[in-house]
Amino acid sequence: MGLLFATCSTGGKPALFERVDEEYSGLHFNNLITAGDSLNALNFPNIYHGAGVGIGDFNGDGLPDVFMAGNMVSSRLYLNQGSFRFTDITSPAKVETTKWVNGVSVVDINQDGRKDIYLSCIGANILFINKGPDASGIPVFEDQAAAYGLNNTAYSMQAAFFDYDLDGDLDMYLLNNGLASAKTNYLVRPRLLKGESETTDRLYRSDGDKTQPCFTDVTIAAGLGAEGFGLGVAVSDLNHDGYPDLYISNDYISNDLLLINNRNGTFSDRNNQWITQTSLNGMGVDIADVNNDGWTDIVQLDMLPLENQRRKMMLGKPNYALFSSQRKLNYQAQFVKNSLQLNKGVGPDGELFFSECAEMAGIAATDWSWAPLLADFDNDGFRDLYISNGYRRNITDLDFIVNDFKSNNKFGTAAFRKSTYKVQLEQLPEIKIRDNIFRNNAGEFFEDKTNGWGFDSTSFSTGAAYADLDNDGDLDLVVNAIDAPAIVYRNTLNNNAAGEEKSHFLSVHLEGDSLNKQGIGAVLTVFIADKKIRQEQYPVRGYLSSVDEKLVIGIGNHRMVDSCRIRWPDGRTELRSLLAADSVYTFRYDQSTLPAIEADVIRVPLFTDITANTGVIYQHQEADFSDFDINSLIPYKTSQNGPCYAVGDIDGDSLEDVFIGGNTVSSAHILFQQPDGKFRMTDLGEAGSHEDLAALLFDADNDHDLDLYIVRGSTEFGKGAVALQDSFFLNDGSGHLEPANNRIPAETSNGGTVAAADYDGDGDLDLFVGGKSTPGAYPLADSSMLLENQSGYFRRAVASGLPSHMGIINAAGWADLDGDGDADLVTAAEFGQVTVHLNQRGHFTLPTGNGLAAITGWWKSLGIADIDNDGDIDIIAGNLGLNSHFRASSDKPLTLYEADLDGNGNTESVIGFYLPDQDGRYRLYPDVPRDQLIAQVPLIRKRYERYSGYADATLDDIFDGYRGTVEKLAITDLRSLIFINDGKGNFRMTPLPVAAQSAPIFKVLTTDINKDGFIDLMVGGNDRSWEVRYGFTTGMNGMVLLGDGKGNFQSLSERESGLFERGDMRAIAMVQGSGKRRYFIVGINRGCLKVFE
Repeated sequence: MGLLFATCSTGGKPALFERVDEEYSGLHFNNLITAGDSLNALNFPNIYHGAGVGIGDFNGDGLPDVFMAGNMVSSRLYLNQGSFRFTDITSPAKVETTKWVNGVSVVDINQDGRKDIYLSCIGANILFINKGPDASGIPVFEDQAAAYGLNNTAYSMQAAFFDYDLDGDLDMYLLNNGLASAKTNYLVRPRLLKGESETTDRLYRSDGDKTQPCFTDVTIAAGLGAEGFGLGVAVSDLNHDGYPDLYISNDYISNDLLLINNRNGTFSDRNNQWITQTSLNGMGVDIADVNNDGWTDIVQLDMLPLENQRRKMMLGKPNYALFSSQRKLNYQAQFVKNSLQLNKGVGPDGELFFSECAEMAGIAATDWSWAPLLADFDNDGFRDLYISNGYRRNITDLDFIVNDFKSNNKFGTAAFRKSTYKVQLEQLPEIKIRDNIFRNNAGEFFEDKTNGWGFDSTSFSTGAAYADLDNDGDLDLVVNAIDAPAIVYRNTLNNNAAGEEKSHFLSVHLEGDSLNKQGIGAVLTVFIADKKIRQEQYPVRGYLSSVDEKLVIGIGNHRMVDSCRIRWPDGRTELRSLLAADSVYTFRYDQSTLPAIEADVIRVPLFTDITANTGVIYQHQEADFSDFDINSLIPYKTSQNGPCYAVGDIDGDSLEDVFIGGNTVSSAHILFQQPDGKFRMTDLGEAGSHEDLAALLFDADNDHDLDLYIVRGSTEFGKGAVALQDSFFLNDGSGHLEPANNRIPAETSNGGTVAAADYDGDGDLDLFVGGKSTPGAYPLADSSMLLENQSGYFRRAVASGLPSHMGIINAAGWADLDGDGDADLVTAAEFGQVTVHLNQRGHFTLPTGNGLAAITGWWKSLGIADIDNDGDIDIIAGNLGLNSHFRASSDKPLTLYEADLDGNGNTESVIGFYLPDQDGRYRLYPDVPRDQLIAQVPLIRKRYERYSGYADATLDDIFDGYRGTVEKLAITDLRSLIFINDGKGNFRMTPLPVAAQSAPIFKVLTTDINKDGFIDLMVGGNDRSWEVRYGFTTGMNGMVLLGDGKGNFQSLSERESGLFERGDMRAIAMVQGSGKRRYFIVGINRGCLKVFE
């Protein structure tokens, strides 16, 4: 039989991976699960969680061997004979197992130069000590777990060996799960944090001598007592302090753990403080630097399908009340999707910052996933992502849970119910799907290469590990599968590539000191041109598995490496220069030296947080109002707004002051700037009756002082509520603001933005007030108003030419965009356009063909400035960004249908976007799950009695047969964009840099930040108001983008800008201080006001 049966990508180019036939390889392993009445997917939820793979050179011949863990079958050990042929030596090696084995850790635990095997089991764990070869050269093992103190009898999943206390020897973190019912872990109860749970992980410190270490349980002493249903553990020095940290991926509602090493033998869990959201059903985890910025990032898997039918059969009605209750008990925000935590480095306060960017990276939805492995499979210098997938019986099938299992097991005798139960188990559908592999596109996003790289077969894959099995310089894969043969994938990169197309590599072997011969914890950094590739030596990765200890580093088309530096765990280093590609190098601890103290080299940040020096102590507060109780179909809480700021010299002392809007739980305030740079805060009163959504300081009555207009809104008050009435205050000239609502119209519209200009050329400032959505009727918009200033009194302008229906206006501004000398109006609408309303001597017209109308978005904000220094005004438009649940393009728009489906007088809106069906064809499906739609439109239950019927329904099917008018809105682009003005009012579109697409941009500040004469941007975003099924959009910690004067912008990292803020940024204001000082004030929803200089 031939060696391989290959799959080919499109165009006839050979696939990167070829599957090795098991008859050729000799790796005959099948993790067969035999389910029955007493043990099945319903009474043992973990029955199909699979087992791991361990790779190591067990006989010292230079070829990686393979250990396959078994659940209900014996584990097996295969010696690598070369050329992808393996010999089963399980019996002579004495490594048969009769226990339920989960995880495999390969480690030289006694430092004798031979690889040992630690198995995490249900029941007492196993430690196979490698005793060396027998007369036939076969390594022989002996279980000595008890002698080493590692025969833990908990429900163990995986062990990670690392030197947490830097005393030179290897300690061990043991990841635990539990036999308790999964449902008990979704109850709203206080977290168990003191070691009282059977699922608490364990930390073992290595004591004794190196040849026979004895491990001591120091879990509680190290501060590790939290519960968790652990499925993944990964080790990395996340904060660059030289000590290893841990990330623990926990299933169900139990929090993940971000365990930061305190460098004193203890750890602190900083997950809730440093990470904004995680995966709910946390599976495997891996840590590596995905964008080559020198900081290791975290990938965690969940079980969100990409395909529509699978989503609709799994996802039920979201429960905001439950989510809110869990958050109050300090549970992390967790959502059903994969997570990518991009490590942004250490901020000025010593805390790490992460940005969750799985959606933008294109890896959020890969179905029921287990093992993530970050490795450079194409040797281009960037780590790609392999994901194992599948589940033997789909216990999340809603038709089975709701319609079949529960209804059929209520009646009859026990014997009848038991027999029915067995039949139903056998009828449970399978989730037999392809594994996924994604190519890293230069650290910006991942490209799905599942088809093109040869992963076109389906399986129930679980544990997986990579290694260069044939020592040819590329990484191969070994995958453990349930009820099917294990899979070996051969990487053909170095067989197919030739000449200049070849991607080169370095292979590196580490020889540590006598206490840590594998060099676990060492950090290898390769410097090549402008690239820095960082790789840590921690073999336990992904899911229940250990990869080979030999490091393979892809270097693309480079034939020489500038330098390569190894840093051993104790800080000793060695630097080698000009290393030739495609070679094997060995780094030895005894050739290293102690260097000078190493520090990260970065530029001095542009901004410094000076809040503590300004005397400002202010935290925005907001009532937790659930809009979803009124309308379950809205995508986000339209009541979660603020704070709003307005800037101007209120008291006439030539120093700018700041107005801060109030709401139902907090009064409005004014920060009066003092000559010494401090601010004096005064209370404007009126808390408890309204919410301020926008404010403007301007001279309304031409008396040379600044008056105040406040836009009030929020859906929590209801349509037409008195609390929606805007407010106006006249300045008495000394900074005292007197209410003057008699000067503005009595309008109870839900507003959201205000901007001033003398649109009619009569010498005073008029106002445009943009309306947001009608309370309780999203996406219907409340009216916007053009208010004409009549000697300090404002009246709605008539016959202005502005459209009567402008949509949900989230931002507005004035500027002369066509160069005719009068102020034109720019508006940004949700599910609409950025629109320029050209002012023709006080009358507005809508131009056609100006490059704006064809692009619709979920617009959030506007910046208006001449960014290319050509003398005309350009537009920066903040959009939803690319890091959300939603997708949109011109050919596959994000679409919203609205109509009164049930005839009750209320409009229902259903969002849909294009998802693949079971055949891979993209169709426009409703995004909302069946139960969520039924909660708003009960008649849907009769129309779609089963989830499977609803899963096939397109958005048009849902509205088919409705006799009234169906309004349709569409979004073609979710990117934040720049519109470059050609000087004649026509615009050319270009997107903001990729980093700026990581969150919705709610505020854009345009100014010359670095004083080079060019307009720069400070933008703020993030949004935690989404319906809980979507997750947060929190990929941005505030951002500075430097302009080049030609319309281009470069995004700065947080460490370069000095702008670190995890919260939902809703306000940015520049305040002119005394002299040339400028303060940048940032407002965070439910967060503290920050002042940067």
